[in-house]
Parts: sequence; C-alpha cells; structure tokens
Amino acid sequence: TSLNNETLNNTMATGRYATTFKLKDITKANKQLLKEYGKDLHYILDLGDVRESARVVLNGQEVATLFAVPFRCDVTKYLKKGTNTLEVFVTNLPANRIAKLDRDGVVWRKFKEINVVDLNYKKNLYDTWTPMPSGLNSEVKLIAVPTKELLYHTSSFNSTNLVEAIGRNVTNQSFSKRKVLGFVTFSFF
Repeated sequence: TSLNNETLNNTMATGRYATTFKLKDITKANKQLLKEYGKDLHYILDLGDVRESARVVLNGQEVATLFAVPFRCDVTKYLKKGTNTLEVFVTNLPANRIAKLDRDGVVWRKFKEINVVDLNYKKNLYDTWTPMPSGLNSEVKLIAVPTKELLYHTSSFNSTNLVEAIGRNVTNQSFSKRKVLGFVTFSFF
C-alpha cells in the first residue's frame, strides 16, 4: 500500500519479495561473533512489520509460514556458501478489496445470511474504509544470535528494544539481560 498504486491499494493478493545476498557478506559483518560463538551462532530472519502473513523460502527451500508477531524464523540450516536467494511471499487481508467492491457498488456477498457484519451484527457497507497497510512495511533483518538465546529471539523478543538499539547503532548493549548481537539489513528494491 505504500507504492501509491490504486490497483495494489485495493486488492487482496500475495506479493513476492526477492533478493540475493552472499554468505561471506553476512559472516564478514559478524566476524567477531563468529570468533566468539563459532558454530554456536544462529541467524534469525526478522521480517519486521508484516501485513498479514508471510511464507519464507531460502534457496528454494520452504523455511516457515509466519502469521503472528514476531515475524521471525531461524534460517541457519538453509544458508549456503556463495549466493543465497531469499523469497518472502506476503498475503494481505481482504479488507482493501471489500472496501473497493462496496465503493464500486459490486454485489460480492454470496450467501443469503450475514457474511460480514459490523460490531452490532448488522450488514454494513465498507465503502468508507481507507486502505489498510499490506506487505512488508519495515526493514528485513538477518540477526546473529548464539544458540542459548535462540528461543528468546524467535518467540518472544521485544522488537521495540531491537528498533531502539538499531536506531542508536548499539549492537552489543544488553536489553532485559538479552543481547542484540549483530544484524544485516536486506533491500528488496
């Protein structure tokens, strides 16, 4: 929805994001961490703000389907020497499409009973809805973490702390007794 394209702003679909990166660039950025943790180092892909679900594919292998915060997964075993190809397929909600159909006067409800209702269980038009954000709405990061921190970083990491750390360029400061160790940011465009 940030591309300012009316067709994209009013659709329900799956978008594909793709980029390539070299493993040596990742390991070079985390040289000190590799020295300290060696094979005990894992790489967590952090998709950030996703609207609404994401399927992650790395080097042609399905990694995970993510549908709730935090949108993170361990990609360590899918990384390979040389060039890696990351694909993220993001599917949004039908809200933008429903609003467009109502604005255009299209009859889209298929059943006689109530399909979509308001908070009072009354049929409603959604023609006044503004487009909801869709797709990847923040930077995508590959975060290096030691194995002992793995569960914490993939299931309950406080992303506000990570954003604050990155904003201050602090990558080894402890937050709630946890460390943001290192990261690499991807560009899909």
